[in-house]
Amino acid sequence: MFLRAILRLSALFCPGLFLMGCVPVTAPSTPAPQPESPSVRLAAVAEAQWQHSLATTLPLRLKLGLPVRDLPDVSWSAAQGEAEFARGILGRLETIPPAALTPDERRTLGAIRWQAEMVVQGLEHYWLSFPVTPYASPIATTHHAFVSFPFNAAQDLAAYLNLLAKYPVFLHQIHAKLAEQRRRGILIPKAEVPAVRALVGSCMVPAGNVIFTVDPDRLRTLNGVGEEARATFYRRVGEAVQRIRPELEGLLAFLGEEYEQEAPEALGLWQYPGGDAYYDYLVRLHTTLDVTPEAVHQIGLREVARLEGEMAALHPKLGFDGTPAALHQRLRTDPAFHPRPRDPEALRRRMLDLARGIQPELGRLFLHQPAAPFDVRRLDGALEGSMAFGFYQDPTPGNPVGTYFFNGSNLEARPLVVLEALVYHELEPGHHMQINLASENESLIPLRRELQATAYTEGWGEYASSLGVELGKYQDPFDYYGRLLMDMLVSVRLVVDTGIHRLRWTEQQAFDYMRQRLLDSDEQIRTEILRYATDIPAQALAYKMGGRHFAQLRREAEATLGEAFDVRQFHDAVLGGGALPMGVLEDHIRWWIGTHRLEEAR
Repeated sequence: MFLRAILRLSALFCPGLFLMGCVPVTAPSTPAPQPESPSVRLAAVAEAQWQHSLATTLPLRLKLGLPVRDLPDVSWSAAQGEAEFARGILGRLETIPPAALTPDERRTLGAIRWQAEMVVQGLEHYWLSFPVTPYASPIATTHHAFVSFPFNAAQDLAAYLNLLAKYPVFLHQIHAKLAEQRRRGILIPKAEVPAVRALVGSCMVPAGNVIFTVDPDRLRTLNGVGEEARATFYRRVGEAVQRIRPELEGLLAFLGEEYEQEAPEALGLWQYPGGDAYYDYLVRLHTTLDVTPEAVHQIGLREVARLEGEMAALHPKLGFDGTPAALHQRLRTDPAFHPRPRDPEALRRRMLDLARGIQPELGRLFLHQPAAPFDVRRLDGALEGSMAFGFYQDPTPGNPVGTYFFNGSNLEARPLVVLEALVYHELEPGHHMQINLASENESLIPLRRELQATAYTEGWGEYASSLGVELGKYQDPFDYYGRLLMDMLVSVRLVVDTGIHRLRWTEQQAFDYMRQRLLDSDEQIRTEILRYATDIPAQALAYKMGGRHFAQLRREAEATLGEAFDVRQFHDAVLGGGALPMGVLEDHIRWWIGTHRLEEAR
């Protein structure tokens, strides 16, 4: 919390001053109220933004272990309210001169301003985002709130029932938005509709009740609650689930055969009213850079061409003489050509060995490492069909271990040549290091510890994966080829994402381009294409664009500082402020370079 100084003034009063005509006694001068300093005003704005985020952001409450009493509000009125709040924040920031702030405060101001501007600009595109696509829907996070709901006291039973009663309203809001989108001619592309129905329908099957019902084991530590009260709770949970079912059935029926027939064959935002402007906005949102889709497309083409040359030059070291397509086919179908772990537990051990193996080397590039431990675990089976790789889960109060959840299915058909590069991206020195150095940094205000600018977080993971080369890793040429393959994936994304949304590529065009250059299976590629096209357009641009920006800032610092450049200090400057928008980070690093030049000149 930030404390605001309050100046209390006292005034002199002469009761007979005018009525009695007395000559007033000259009062001692009273100091005028002093305006709050820019730093105090910024602290107040930051605190207001933080408290608002805590109140309205379900993933943040889950991460921090705060009570969940509300579900996401996806309505138009809620979006208007968010934009109005953001306008108020921007108005308050206008009164704060950046030159009067410390360098760290300028980072705070820049981050808050960027976030608020994106919220305000995003309002006009509200009707173009779909609330039910697998990667983007708030449904999954909402379900996590139910399955992880803690029962520590008797009042938690009533709180859970209250939350459960809000779920039909949440579903109704989703249904209402989809209906209005349909009226406006904005429908989910036909290729994505089955995946959307599967997401909604997963709650309809008997196993879906597990999301809302409460296993008795979750109440085992609940003292002071008798059997009668427990029985009443379970009865009311059952009644609430029955009220949820009609909303689920209605939503599923809405997304049925008639909707699918009406849905467009084409992919891409260009086909919707205002779609081109929305994509321009999303490119800025996810890259946090002032860059056009056309420029991103050209960067992607150049990077793909560069990587094709590097990968072809590596073929002799792999003991292979043939085309890239033939090499990839052999990697997919011949386990003996590149041996890999054959069972999930062996894969888990291999990933842990890689992450632990790089830790002793990190002191060469970093001044600090996070205190939080890390682990690797297999994904829940229900998620393995829709996630090509997996995801990193931040530590939480309930589980203080940062965990990478991997896809352990169908390992005999899953080439793992990218495994080493993936570990460095997800764990050390990637997401685990970056996220936890920020969250453990008590010198940062809470808002800054929890920033999640996509280009920074995913860009750091890509940049961190490349640092393995600098640290003497990727000694096996297959592992280095895997590093190039990962770079190829994030570079191909620049071409395909912009190709779909700006150049009007078909799904087949996108598939052919990816199939020629990647090792992924046909199913994985088609899943990736739908992710770019309908789930989270432009999000996939953040990996390469962010990674390139980290590398560019480092080259600029090296060129300017020369022998005075210390990569450990550079990484400390980059990682010390939280996941900032790249423009804000760029301004800070240039200030950092300037201060080091002055120190060197003294």
